[in-house]
Amino acid sequence: MYPRAAERLWVLWLTVWLGAWVPGRLAALSPTHGSPAASDNPLAVTDYILDPDGYMLMELQLEPHILVDPDYEYDPRLPCDDSSDGYTRLCEPPKVYYKNGCVDACPSDHFMNPFSRACIRCGAKCLSCDNMCSCSQCQPSSYAFGPNCVATCPDSLAPDLERLMCVPCQDRQCLDCSSSHRICKECAPGLALQEGVCVDVCSVGWYLTPTSPTPTCQPCHPSCLDCETSNLATACTACPPPLVLRQPPAPSPPVTASDCVEDCMNDPSQCAICREGCASCRLRVPGGDREDSLCISCQTNWYLLGDQCVQACPSKYAQLPGFCAPCHDTCAECAGGSGFNQCTLCPPGSLQQAGQCRESCEVNGWFQSSPTMCSRCHDTCLQCNGPAATQCLVCNRGRLLVRDAGSQRCVSTCPAGLYADYAISECLPCFGTCASCSGPGKNACFSCIAGTFLHNGECLIHCPGGMYGHAPANGTGTCQPCPTGCAICSGPLASECGQCVAKWFFLPSSPEPGSASSSNSASSSSSAPGSGSAPGSGSVPDSGSTAYIGMTLGTCFSTCPAGTWGNPTTSLCEPCAGLCAACSGRVDFCTECAGPSMWASLGGSCSAECPTGEARPAPTHADYSIRRCRACHASCARCSLAESPSACEACPVGHFALAPGACVPECPSGYYEAAWAADPGLPAADLGQCIACPQGCDKCTGPPESQCIRCKPGLVLHEGTCVASCPATQFVEVNGVCQACPSSCLICRPPDQASGPEPTCSRCQVDFWLAQAEPSASGASSIAGPGTLACLASCPEGWYGGTLPGAGGGVCLACHAKCATCNGPGLDACQVLWCELDQTCPEEPDKPSSARLEIIIPASVVSGLVVLLLLAAVVVLLYSRSSRRSTATKSRRDIDPADSESAQLSYDMTVLNTITHLSLPGFLLVNLDIDFYRDKAPTEEEDDALLGQGSQASVYKARILSQACRQRADSEWAAIKLFNSSLLPSDAEGAFQNEVSIMWALQGSPHVARMIGYSATPRAIVMTYYSENLENLLHRDEIELDSVNTFRVASDVVNGMVFLHGEGIAHCDLKPGNVLLSVCTQTGRLSGVLTDFGVSRAVARETTLTIKTEIVGMSIKFASPEMIRIFTLPKGVSRVEATIFLESDIYALGILLWSMVSKSTPWKNLSTTEIQTMVLSDQRPPVDQAAIRLDLDAPHVRSLLDLAVRCWNGDRSMRPTYTDLVGLEWLTQ
Repeated sequence: MYPRAAERLWVLWLTVWLGAWVPGRLAALSPTHGSPAASDNPLAVTDYILDPDGYMLMELQLEPHILVDPDYEYDPRLPCDDSSDGYTRLCEPPKVYYKNGCVDACPSDHFMNPFSRACIRCGAKCLSCDNMCSCSQCQPSSYAFGPNCVATCPDSLAPDLERLMCVPCQDRQCLDCSSSHRICKECAPGLALQEGVCVDVCSVGWYLTPTSPTPTCQPCHPSCLDCETSNLATACTACPPPLVLRQPPAPSPPVTASDCVEDCMNDPSQCAICREGCASCRLRVPGGDREDSLCISCQTNWYLLGDQCVQACPSKYAQLPGFCAPCHDTCAECAGGSGFNQCTLCPPGSLQQAGQCRESCEVNGWFQSSPTMCSRCHDTCLQCNGPAATQCLVCNRGRLLVRDAGSQRCVSTCPAGLYADYAISECLPCFGTCASCSGPGKNACFSCIAGTFLHNGECLIHCPGGMYGHAPANGTGTCQPCPTGCAICSGPLASECGQCVAKWFFLPSSPEPGSASSSNSASSSSSAPGSGSAPGSGSVPDSGSTAYIGMTLGTCFSTCPAGTWGNPTTSLCEPCAGLCAACSGRVDFCTECAGPSMWASLGGSCSAECPTGEARPAPTHADYSIRRCRACHASCARCSLAESPSACEACPVGHFALAPGACVPECPSGYYEAAWAADPGLPAADLGQCIACPQGCDKCTGPPESQCIRCKPGLVLHEGTCVASCPATQFVEVNGVCQACPSSCLICRPPDQASGPEPTCSRCQVDFWLAQAEPSASGASSIAGPGTLACLASCPEGWYGGTLPGAGGGVCLACHAKCATCNGPGLDACQVLWCELDQTCPEEPDKPSSARLEIIIPASVVSGLVVLLLLAAVVVLLYSRSSRRSTATKSRRDIDPADSESAQLSYDMTVLNTITHLSLPGFLLVNLDIDFYRDKAPTEEEDDALLGQGSQASVYKARILSQACRQRADSEWAAIKLFNSSLLPSDAEGAFQNEVSIMWALQGSPHVARMIGYSATPRAIVMTYYSENLENLLHRDEIELDSVNTFRVASDVVNGMVFLHGEGIAHCDLKPGNVLLSVCTQTGRLSGVLTDFGVSRAVARETTLTIKTEIVGMSIKFASPEMIRIFTLPKGVSRVEATIFLESDIYALGILLWSMVSKSTPWKNLSTTEIQTMVLSDQRPPVDQAAIRLDLDAPHVRSLLDLAVRCWNGDRSMRPTYTDLVGLEWLTQ
């Protein structure tokens, strides 16, 4: 722990030192000094900075190297061996670089950089070192620690007295071994100290004593093998064989602690005869001579020594109760026991310190007071040479060393005149003028000596310019700022200025600036000497005690006071001249005039009236009170009130009078220009006035009502007159003007981009028929198509004249597909068949009785009928294509052939595929009125509430009545998507066929909503009913979507998209609202399916599904950047790259996954424009823990979020494809 802390402190200290020392030294360098290796760059890869004496101070290394001082200690940011190849070699081997020269070897306290061969000094107190990170020899009374030598080892480290270095305690469980790394003083909690070592339990023959801070193990009585609570002979708990614990006669129970005796003690006739002084003994040899005995315990005042009792313990033994304990190996004599710290006398050559015998006194806290003794330092000293507080050498932490004459003491706060240097823990003298300070520099003063003034931490004899010296009766003198504008001053008053700063003006207090008779001339002050130059000009001198003797004082102004003018040349306030009460620019340019009847003009003159083009201002204007003329309004040539646009008395050239007192350069809307009576003071050719147009006109050329050329809002222009609306027939409003319809039109529509600049017909005159220049391929009314409409005298071939409900006139309707010409609808109205023209009619042509062809195949149709039906569909398709190609050739001469063929192919594919799919066995054609029930007054059990609503269709819940439908749905409820009847017939049919065919093609996936059937009239799709959708679930706080169900639903959605894209189908509207959910009643598991394929399209299987290239809409919050760009084009696009829809699906999938793990709406509370800006600038929803409701560390959550980020990549080529999604391992889990 500590080396890192020391490294941080070292880096901090080095940073502060470099920040304070290097800039000043660099600034003082002579331009002639520089790198030994010439370079135009002052900081090249390796540069050397030399001081004025020619010694190299710094070796500068740009990144990846750093600043290195060859004559300073190690930098912890460099490797120990400094294995860098960016240095320039300074000397060729075997020479080394030292003190700006090449020498034979580095000094002993330096080491050589192996690359630059420069000698770099070892760390502090280090006598020799090998590299930047290690010291091999330290100065006396210091220990090696990292690159440096320290007087005291840091916490958790202890001195190695043999190697003189700081090392960890030898016992890793020791908390304090500050005197020696081998001897522990305090152990970790729960441990005991035994002979300087931490143990879990005391060894056999030792017992535990409750000492503080660590319990201590003490030796048992010598006669005991083990003991519990004391070292008495009677406290044994185990005895060395063959001795046993003494037992009283018939003990019950036996004693567990007693003295150790031979077993014969229970039978006195068998005991040995004890020697003199023995209280108990045993035979030396079992069964031997009874007089040949060994003492076990001694009588009173006798002491057991080995196997005998003595009356006094010999040298090197401690006399303990009843026995002699051997002293520690280091002791000559001891008392109290055999501990290393119980010595009373030490061997020759050793020193006694607190009961220990040492080779030398401990460095910290002790000193050698005699040839044989170590004594404690004063409690303020860490190291000392005597017991007094004035004999300190190094201070304890938190104290600083003060070196007085003949003494050194440790204090907590430095006395006056000294500052604390915490790097060396000493109080050092302040700079000479400082009374107290924070550092050694002259600018580190807190207070100053008498006769000096404190300024920015520096004690000055003279204050700098712009300041004066303030010396209070008690306290430190300080430099105080002069009044604002003063460069030199004698005090704090504004009238005590002697010179002004640049762009300020001096106003003397006496009539003649600089005269010796000035009443404000300073006689004595603590300010600085003046320059003798004119007040307000020249350089700014320092202030001093004799500054203004004889100098004129005055006041400085940024703007001279009334009646004077600031002369920029002399920087003096000069008095105004003549009738001027105030002047500007020069002394005779009046801005105010003297006298109550004089007015100052803009030209600086004084007169009783304002000149032409000027006038007196309004009484509320500030210039009115000082009688200063103001200019007329810019629209006036002459005026009665200054700056008023309605007080003109004459207009300037090219202007018109709009109303009394107003002049305008041109008449506004609702007015026209007219000449008026001449003004004697102005040229007649430039006179005019503005007259109002007739009512309702916004612009006109004269007074008659028929001369309007633009109307006011709410009116339209009809033949020069403004009316409420255009006539009901033969005219149409175009940009506020009634434009005539074509002559054959009764009613027409305004022109648009498709029709060109002319209106298009919507209802025809009598005997004309409404037709379309580009007839619809569907065979429906031409009114429903997108082309230009016109009124024709007769319908073209392939069309007949008829009517449509709501059309309001004759229209051209398409003949039956088999008819080349006809006079009505249906096959029976054919006049000429196409097969007759092609000579391809069969011998017995069909004679249907109805023009409408419907295909209804029951579920039980046999496979043979299916084959026939498919063949018939192909024939119909080929016939239809032939018919429409012929029609297109005849009636669409102005249509792009490529576009026509593409549109025809798209239509044909839709017809063929829809017929094919709807004819497959098992597909249900349903009757909504018979097979389903929707109660007009629903109950809680039979709820037919509206489930959803969009621009194309609405979705309802209904009960299934048909048994076949129930079997397919596996439920009694269904969801019916009913297409809106308000859609144009061709749009409704196209959307219906597209969605039916797509849903039927996707029924092989369990992740797509199940389709039960369809209804042709009305158009509807019937699906399985799902109780919930994902969007509602994400916005309901009372339901918590846990991580398991989130992952399950997300897997279903991803699998569904994999299936769609694998089939070549793009969903085009993926969002939470289009993900339906069902709940397993047994497990509670949520399942998700995809729905709403109303805008989906086929992008890779063009022979399977309808293709529509226009983009009809999108959900902006899930729209990709490329789709936003396409949709925001003026008219969308007619063709796009097919894969863009698949890639946009993947982007929407990413946003949807984020919505699930965050349970939040993307781009919440942002407008459409703001969302477009965010997406196009490549911004995405946040993915930090604050935005995600689930735990980001959960593997499933992280997998979903990582996939979301990949999916919404702004580069669509970088998004995963469905084949990449198939490869996801978690997708199948």
